[in-house]
Amino acid sequence: MDDVVSTPSGRLRGREMPGVMAFRGVPYGAPPVGARRFRAPEPAAPWQGEREAREVGATAPQVIGLMRDLPPQSEDCLTLNVWTPALQGRRPVMVFVHGGAFTTGSSAHPMYDAGALAARGDVVVVSFNYRLGVLGFADLAALDGSAFDSNPGLRDQLLALRWVQQHIEAFGGDPEQVTLFGQSAGAMSAVTLLASVQSEGLFSRVIAQSGAGHHTVARDESGRIAERFCAQLGVGAGALERLRALPLDQLLEAQAKTLRGWVRVGTAERPLRSAAMTLVPAIDGELIDAPPVDIAGRGAARDIPLLVGTNRDEWDFWLFLSDPSKRKLDEASMLKVVEKRVPGRGREAVALYRALTPDAPVYRSYGTFETDRVFGVPARRLAERRAAAGARSWLYEFDWPSTLFGGDMGALHTLEVPFVLGSVDEDYGRLFTGGGEGPQRLSGRMMDAWVAFARTGDPSTEALGEWPAFAPATPARMRLAARSGMQPCPADAREPFWRELL
Repeated sequence: MDDVVSTPSGRLRGREMPGVMAFRGVPYGAPPVGARRFRAPEPAAPWQGEREAREVGATAPQVIGLMRDLPPQSEDCLTLNVWTPALQGRRPVMVFVHGGAFTTGSSAHPMYDAGALAARGDVVVVSFNYRLGVLGFADLAALDGSAFDSNPGLRDQLLALRWVQQHIEAFGGDPEQVTLFGQSAGAMSAVTLLASVQSEGLFSRVIAQSGAGHHTVARDESGRIAERFCAQLGVGAGALERLRALPLDQLLEAQAKTLRGWVRVGTAERPLRSAAMTLVPAIDGELIDAPPVDIAGRGAARDIPLLVGTNRDEWDFWLFLSDPSKRKLDEASMLKVVEKRVPGRGREAVALYRALTPDAPVYRSYGTFETDRVFGVPARRLAERRAAAGARSWLYEFDWPSTLFGGDMGALHTLEVPFVLGSVDEDYGRLFTGGGEGPQRLSGRMMDAWVAFARTGDPSTEALGEWPAFAPATPARMRLAARSGMQPCPADAREPFWRELL
């Protein structure tokens, strides 16, 4: 198999893998350093001769959290990876956006290896790095629109998609059949780009895993966060250019302090409140002029099919791995936490969620509340708003419990990723799923559904059966589990409660 490809930018030498060729660390953007820091990205310059593309690129600068095993960090991080079964032909293309709360993560993490998905589905898969944290999502343009650009991280994503349009035929991909799919912040990014006029023609389908259209901030809010960041560095309004010369470690230190605060995200009338994810896409009037869920309600991108869903126990990720102190909640302390999330409605929320599972520990009720608030309800709202505007969406719930913590951990946030990418028997996948025949079977069905959607805009498969588009009159979703199948969306007191809030 020839592992050298000629692209419009130059020749690349990749690496053979089982069933595919992989090209890693390919530059799509010029290094966003010096005068380019905090500005829109520029395309990478072409090169002469043959370039090695066997190793992943640098990780975007970040404060390392739970995700380890990452390459060294550098601001010169705008690189991408391509997996292809062959350089000839025109296959569907699937472009993956990694998650990490807009502040952490890397496409180079081993769990994001997409070779198995590319080989099984006979598709070309692309992943990429983009600027994170203050470098990608501090809205300094709200303070000085002539010296800074809004949403550099989103603009990186757009540039990567433009690279795909210009280069992917060389890798055996079809630029007219591109599916954008992402997880967590990557899903929120994908839905935000779905709502952006600047993404027209860059993709034809979208898959959003555990992220929807509520997580953006209004301009006054993004400006306030930017001011807080500058204040941490002692940089006043008249000296913002100093930010381009400051050492990276100082920026990251100020970023960590900037994250400690509350921010209002979501629709202007019914905001979600977040205490940790303050650096998110800004409603800048250029890329987007309203929350993506509201733009969807206007009928934007109504011709682009959307597959959107969540995991049954998303919040177990934080209850067990990130903030285990919350497993000690009683009803009184749950009330204090919940009241901050839905001011004035805390007692009602606690009563409602305790009534759903009265015999379960309090932290289980809290986890269900947060799963609904941050993931489940936004996904359903997005499908509803699109349906009302004549757009088609497909809804799912992933329900495979983790084997960690003696089986006490459920279908937590991120657990679906190794199922979608075909790595349930690799290190991360086996750690969280136990690996073996059961996870392999579900993984195969999910990969086939994702690929079917990328090929046709419909995730129905022989194994899963007919998967109808979401219909608000009879709301239903595909349950992806040991026994998969369509099921009605929950019809209980949660729906009227959240309808007034989200």
